[in-house]
Amino acid sequence: KADGRVSTEEIKFTQQVMARMRMTDTQRVDAMRKFYEGKKPAFDLDALLQQIRQGIPSHHRAMLNRLLNMLVQMAYVNGGIEPEVKAKLQYIAAELKLSTINFSYYDAIFSWQERYQRAWQHRHEGQSYQQSHTHRAPSFGYIGAAYKILGVSEKSSVAEVKKAYRRKMS
Repeated sequence: KADGRVSTEEIKFTQQVMARMRMTDTQRVDAMRKFYEGKKPAFDLDALLQQIRQGIPSHHRAMLNRLLNMLVQMAYVNGGIEPEVKAKLQYIAAELKLSTINFSYYDAIFSWQERYQRAWQHRHEGQSYQQSHTHRAPSFGYIGAAYKILGVSEKSSVAEVKKAYRRKMS
């Protein structure tokens, strides 16, 4: 809640993550309790990060990277990422002893995904991305190949493309 609120989209995203992780009902209830604790003003992020560092051995860096991936992905659920959220995520990455490249990589991927979705929506709403923006649109060459990699067609909905992308990412 680095931006001061937890949106419905962020809650839905968290529920999807728990479903992908195949959490039991007990694990889900515990995770949701912790999620809501994290919303409280008195939440101690530093204590939690210390717990995570102690609970995950240094040779299991992949787990920490997956955590950072999910946090950055959640930050982009509502569209763009606010500067205070980006700063908080960079702080978390540093406290977890992850290289700055880890955060930058995830930030770039989800930033690209968000821009792509906006362009896709404009394209499928009957106006081109270029017509709706005064600046030049990013080049999305080889778009057919991207759809093929994701296993979807150009006629797929934003939700289907997003779901296929997240499936590939996980």
